[in-house]
Amino acid sequence: MTHIEIVSMPPSDVVPPTIQQAWVGAKVAVIQPKPEDDSFLIYGEDGVQALRDMGEMMAAAMYSDFTPSFFRIGRKYCRVVLE
Repeated sequence: MTHIEIVSMPPSDVVPPTIQQAWVGAKVAVIQPKPEDDSFLIYGEDGVQALRDMGEMMAAAMYSDFTPSFFRIGRKYCRVVLE
């Protein structure tokens, strides 16, 4: 199974910068690469758990009421890691 590590996050008009920054360093299993749009899909709950695992409780709490089914992460914001 492929895993990615998030190395930076794109700017967002919705998510505060402190929450965006909390994602940097998260390692998450990829559901499937999306070569047609140059991104990876990860399960929403896996992403939130990765935040918890890194001690980013405030960021994880932001998603507690609404955890999306999936997050789409652009390839330029992550790197593939061996797990």
